[in-house]
Amino acid sequence: MKFLKITFLLSILALASCGKETLTTISDEHFVFAVYYGECQGNCFTGFKMQEGEIFPDIEDFGYQEEYDFSTTPLSQEEYELASELLDEFPKELLDSRKDTYGCPDCTDQGVVYLELQTKNGIRKWMLDTFDEDQSQEIIDFKDKVLKTIQDLK
Repeated sequence: MKFLKITFLLSILALASCGKETLTTISDEHFVFAVYYGECQGNCFTGFKMQEGEIFPDIEDFGYQEEYDFSTTPLSQEEYELASELLDEFPKELLDSRKDTYGCPDCTDQGVVYLELQTKNGIRKWMLDTFDEDQSQEIIDFKDKVLKTIQDLK
């Protein structure tokens, strides 16, 4: 049921983007959301990967990598449903923009909100400053929702 909801949502978003890069249905595709810090000790990366109706926690300690690894054991369906709300609210502005960096992520060790979306059109990645400069209210609201969701899933 949730798979159908996500497929329907992504289809609507695909139609709404009118000629720009579009989202399509999720099958082999995935959505990653994370927060990480460059100058820290211990576990500096907390992220999750949603794929095929499941959500997986990271097994990383550090950010700033080309690819991230995730557990092969999914979290509960309830945790997936909590995170799936992010797809419902994914900012169209991010999809429509060619920009992939907002603000100056981690320039003063304040951290990075990392987003990655893979569709049949390829992989898009965004790095959002945890400070709100250079971000619309739509992006700020979404970033806050991502950070809250990460906190709730920890």
